[in-house]
Amino acid sequence: YPDDMHMDCWEGRATGRLLTFDPATGKTVVRVDSLHYPNGVALGPGERYVLVCETMAARITRLWIAGPRAGEREIFLGGLPGCVDNLSYNGAGLFWVAVVGSRNADYERYASRPRLRQAFTRIPRMRIPHPMPWIHGGPSDWGVIAVDTTGTVRACHHGAAGTYGAL
Repeated sequence: YPDDMHMDCWEGRATGRLLTFDPATGKTVVRVDSLHYPNGVALGPGERYVLVCETMAARITRLWIAGPRAGEREIFLGGLPGCVDNLSYNGAGLFWVAVVGSRNADYERYASRPRLRQAFTRIPRMRIPHPMPWIHGGPSDWGVIAVDTTGTVRACHHGAAGTYGAL
């Protein structure tokens, strides 16, 4: 899994999807495509929308599933300080979002150069810099942010060093 994730991150293609499955009909429907490493979903208040973490894009995407905007997709919160890994809604107006690592300057420098990023996938893995160095021996303190239903960050908690990292 970590090796596959490593290569998926460097390749940088938005191949992720959000699907729904209807057990009554046995049908699966693609609700959102072109996501950058989706990793965590949560329903919003009243189940009017669903949020999806896009780990490698350091953002959260919203899909409206009820009401006049049903079917619309938008960026709920972008430009986050690190890679988002999961989220949950507390039922009282806040989403808690796990941040697993600071953004990687090398990864972002190559973000607009897809051919170069694809070339990284052809180099022996032991020689490729990891797009998320905290996975292998980086800071060990997780971060978490609290975001209200308007997309406003209300709190940010991280380790004493001010860094984020995977356990």
